[in-house]
Amino acid sequence: MTLWGAKFGIPSLLVGDEHYSMGYEGLIKYGERIVETLENDEFVKNLEKHAVNPYTKWWLEQKSDAFLQRREQP
Repeated sequence: MTLWGAKFGIPSLLVGDEHYSMGYEGLIKYGERIVETLENDEFVKNLEKHAVNPYTKWWLEQKSDAFLQRREQP
């Protein structure tokens, strides 16, 4: 999922070890990784320029419930 965010130009952080942020020290390390990710966004900007968006303009203009089927109440 991290790669999809990056392809859309959203700075993304892959959390490979869910125990990385355990405790106070872990929370501080996790915060530092978030700040580092937001500050170093050159890779994400480059990837966004060269990635193909799989969603067409038509798709993006649809309402969020456009494809849900409505059921008739008995």
